[in-house]
Amino acid sequence: MPVIAIVGAGPGLGIEIARAFGAKGFTVAMIARNAAKLDALASDLHAEGIPPADRWSTASGPGPRKMPLGLLGSTPIVGR
Repeated sequence: MPVIAIVGAGPGLGIEIARAFGAKGFTVAMIARNAAKLDALASDLHAEGIPPADRWSTASGPGPRKMPLGLLGSTPIVGR
């Protein structure tokens, strides 16, 4: 199954991109600064039948963060 990683996922363009690609069979991975808002977006997608592959927030603590790219497998599309 193809994967899309949405960098800067939010309630506007990010969620609409997730919906569009999720409806076409893509697994959706979302990355954002606000973990609580990201969880809300994931819940919205899940309620619509689009289970997100993973969520990653830069708000998980002080210092630089490295995204665990292994979670995404081979990701052909990155957006933002």
